[in-house]
Amino acid sequence: MALAGGGHGGVALGVATAAVWVALLLAILSGRLPASDPGPGLSTAAAFLTALLALTALSTIWTTSTGAAFEQTVRTAGYLGVLLTAGLLARRDRIGPALTGLAVGGVLVALVALGARLLGIGAADADLVAVLPTAAGRLSFPIGYWNALGALMALSVPTLCWRSATATTPALRGLALTGFPPVLLAAYMTSSRGAVLAVVLGLGITVAYSPDRRRTAAATALGLLASAPAVVVATLASGMLDSPGDGTPHGPELVTIAALLAGVAFALLAAGKLVAPLAASRPFSIRVPIRAIVAAAAVLITVLVVIAGPSAVIGDLRAGNDAATSNGNDRATTLISTSGSGRAQFWQAAVEAFGDEPVRGIGAGGFADYWSQHGEASTPAENAHSEPLEVLAELGLFGFVLFAAFIAVVLGCAVSRARESDAAEGGAAALGLLAAGLLGFAIDWTWQFPAVVVPVLVTAGMTAALAEPLRAFASVPRLSPRAVAVGAIVISVPAVWAATTLALGEASINRSEDALAAGRLTDAAASARTAAAIQPWAAEPWIHLAEVERQAGNFDAAAAAATEAIDRDQSSLDAWVLLSQAEAGRGNAVAALNHGSRALALGLSR
Repeated sequence: MALAGGGHGGVALGVATAAVWVALLLAILSGRLPASDPGPGLSTAAAFLTALLALTALSTIWTTSTGAAFEQTVRTAGYLGVLLTAGLLARRDRIGPALTGLAVGGVLVALVALGARLLGIGAADADLVAVLPTAAGRLSFPIGYWNALGALMALSVPTLCWRSATATTPALRGLALTGFPPVLLAAYMTSSRGAVLAVVLGLGITVAYSPDRRRTAAATALGLLASAPAVVVATLASGMLDSPGDGTPHGPELVTIAALLAGVAFALLAAGKLVAPLAASRPFSIRVPIRAIVAAAAVLITVLVVIAGPSAVIGDLRAGNDAATSNGNDRATTLISTSGSGRAQFWQAAVEAFGDEPVRGIGAGGFADYWSQHGEASTPAENAHSEPLEVLAELGLFGFVLFAAFIAVVLGCAVSRARESDAAEGGAAALGLLAAGLLGFAIDWTWQFPAVVVPVLVTAGMTAALAEPLRAFASVPRLSPRAVAVGAIVISVPAVWAATTLALGEASINRSEDALAAGRLTDAAASARTAAAIQPWAAEPWIHLAEVERQAGNFDAAAAAATEAIDRDQSSLDAWVLLSQAEAGRGNAVAALNHGSRALALGLSR
């Protein structure tokens, strides 16, 4: 999923969602799943996520962007499929290997990202920087968004910490520690402060809830030590963190690679042998309560805020009107930057959208249109950069309650699991991974990237299925395996249809875009019409068709296509612009002026 742009695109999302539900359906029909009672934790979490899926699908009726709402529905359906599959497959002897597999996947993505930036292997970030200059210096490949890549890196760290502390031999401990340098270097090179916070939170919780805190803390210290050379060299390497790379490794890149390899060699050859002696040393023999660890973290954050200045922290969340055009070589690409990111405006707009429609919300996928009309900054945005706030805006109070309840159940089960499981079962690492992931969902739009969400949902499904029943679940009726199977089958049919429709429609649009870029206007128009036939409710195929017909000089056809797009999304700025241009091409000056005025109003109504 990471190699497919994080799974954010419609084709990757549709294919992945269909694959998950087809696999689950085949497992159910073959009698392999569900093998037993799913338990109240998994049943409750799945029920809340199913209700959120139903509300998302229902909101296509009143949203301003039916196409975006349909995509959100497919995304939520895919997430539900992952949660159910992981939960129904869960056994006590499987969660450890599952966590290890997720960590290995994260390390591999880190190696791909670093190989692209430092060695010039792959596309790297040059294409992204060409359209978004502010991304210069931020490692984003292969996901395409630096904060999402940083969030994915943070998810691997708790498991690497746990494995390096609990492995039975020094060689295995060293092997687990070798994952720290590439993962932490990749996270650092994203310049994502959210990723740094997620790493700290994940490690802190993993250490705090570990049955053997001394060994876990010692392993953490050694992992950080092994990562330090590469991070320091990358910081000192002249200009390397301000450039997307040109495909050829130069001196700074080569020195950074050497430092990275030195850290990996130290972890593999020496650090694994040092975990036990370091854990037995005096500094690590001090018993620190969990509350003390939390209090120390709060004090550290407070000190950082005081040192940086409260105004700088607030400024980091606010963007000026020139945020979209700032130079990529300025301090915006560094971890210590106090330049604005615009989150405060995004969050404020989400709250205001909720105030406009507190009961049903503005509809799934509707935040982009709302922001274009009411946003305070000039930065374009499709998401509120906070999944809880975006749900509040788009699905209203009921949707927010469903999402919050889902998160609360997952966290409750994870805490219970961390307290009851032994070190070998990885309960602390699972809780640390979930905490790191949920932090990203709260302060950014990483929920839109399946590559980041799937590890969280796999962990959530398994921990919810294996957690001892909480008192809050005492009144939850237990579902029989047959009831679960029937419910999954009922959901799988529309889920597979919707996912397949999304993938096929987006693939047709992509073919149309490629044909248009190559100057094959007839093929481009045909593919756009195919996309419109596959997704007749979506405005995007008609917008693209209008652009093709406009470039071909078929202004009557362009006007008709733009009108079809407006019928499906009246707040589409692109559709009104294209209709104005088409009317101008037809010689209808008055109509062109009226439609242009409407486009201008949509663009300037802030």
